[in-house]
Amino acid sequence: MSPPPGPQKIPRPPTSRPGSPPYWEEAGWKVPETVSAADIAQAITRAGLDTIPITHQEAWLGTELTPRQRFAAERALRAWRGTSAVLVPVYDGVDGEARFILTRRSQALRSHTGEVAFPGGRVDEGELPAAAALREAHEEIGLDPSSVSLIGHLDALPTVASASWIIPFVGLLDGRPEMRANPDEVERVFDVSVSELIADGVYREEIWEFPGFGEGPVTFFEVEGDTIWGATARMLRNLLEVVLAPSDGFQGG
Repeated sequence: MSPPPGPQKIPRPPTSRPGSPPYWEEAGWKVPETVSAADIAQAITRAGLDTIPITHQEAWLGTELTPRQRFAAERALRAWRGTSAVLVPVYDGVDGEARFILTRRSQALRSHTGEVAFPGGRVDEGELPAAAALREAHEEIGLDPSSVSLIGHLDALPTVASASWIIPFVGLLDGRPEMRANPDEVERVFDVSVSELIADGVYREEIWEFPGFGEGPVTFFEVEGDTIWGATARMLRNLLEVVLAPSDGFQGG
């Protein structure tokens, strides 16, 4: 049985249905027992993502979009509302396994109430996206920017709801940092490992109907006490694709 989803409302349409099983199982990838922060850094470099982009276009270059993501990208370009940046903080736990820091958004916020997210927010005018990700992480969870070593980025995501782009930056930490949640924005700070994300029953996909352009897949991770879905789940899926892919290329079957 999956853990309870946490205090958030998921706008699941009545027509939703199960999607595909975990992609690493379908592809026949050999999943390592332990993934360290160093392994993640090597995978980021191997995938050619070890740069710090300064625009969403640069971060998006070469990304293969699903029909739903392409629709969102085109809408974001037509109704430009700026760029957001998030930080994916990574550190090695006591067992040597990499862990990712996440937050649960405050119930007092007007949008995405109670949802799980990486620390981040809007890029201010004249601000570099990477600087915005570090600033927001400091404001939301008290993470010292000087303690973060940025090693690269994930694919930029266009979002349907906000008609904007999100650039995820991956940052390494020497260990689990001292953190304090800003109660105006964050009600919980927690972390998960790769092994927890790929454990049986955690990852799943649903097919939703999106008015105006048809059906599309929605990714979920059912972790202890929370459901990770939406843009954050897409970022985690992207990260797992980078980390779990065989180093000599795709190996199906």
